Amino acid sequence: MNWSSHSADIYRQGNLPSSIYEVISVVNGESCQREYKAAPASESDALKALRADAARFEADAVIETQCFNLKPDADSICYSEVSCVGRAIQWVD
Repeated sequence: MNWSSHSADIYRQGNLPSSIYEVISVVNGESCQREYKAAPASESDALKALRADAARFEADAVIETQCFNLKPDADSICYSEVSCVGRAIQWVD
């Protein structure tokens, strides 16, 4: 299956769709700045990775989506990191 052609809608925390749905999985996406001079980690890239994870489950949308800027610790491979998590859903007919 070509997962990149399937793009799930993103619903932020506190904003739920009005259609009937079922939760199929918890999904996540990350953005990591691995090199000092590289572009910083971004929420946009983390949401793109979240959509890719949701596509693995053929999800129609992701609800309760939250993103976090993570502070690197001493042994982290990321200079900056953003992590997004949510629940993948499918519409119920």
